[in-house]
Amino acid sequence: VLPAPPPDSARPPSPWASWIGATVNDLADRRLLRSLRAVEPVEGRPNHVRLSQWSDSGARPAASAAVLTVFAANDYLGLSTHPHVRQAAAAAAAAHGCGPRSSALVCGYTDAHARLEASLATLKQSEAAFLFPSGFAANTAVLGALASSPSCAIFSDALN
Repeated sequence: VLPAPPPDSARPPSPWASWIGATVNDLADRRLLRSLRAVEPVEGRPNHVRLSQWSDSGARPAASAAVLTVFAANDYLGLSTHPHVRQAAAAAAAAHGCGPRSSALVCGYTDAHARLEASLATLKQSEAAFLFPSGFAANTAVLGALASSPSCAIFSDALN
């Protein structure tokens, strides 16, 4: 049996923990520390939300709180609220189930995925198409493949 570690107050913070603490405090001081905000969609207005919580304290805004336009959403076409898309998604969930499956390499790849890739390739008049579960996964795969070439240079602004 291993002895219990000393209480946190008896142990000095590690250099890493001190650095993290200082960095987080600096971001907070400069009002750059991000936190989650609860929002509610505005019916009939894709990419528009109303804050349902102002701050981490849980304070709720007035009912007349301003409607915010979300420019960073992946649903920039507003298809997630389109009636036909919602009906198709509900029918697909009823027929095939829904929820986290895992990656295609772990849990397999469905006929629906293969048909969608083939349809996208036809639409784009390309040899093939490949589905990624998120923009992050696509960027990781594509940039990783491109960056393996010695003649590749990737440029980004300071905030990415």
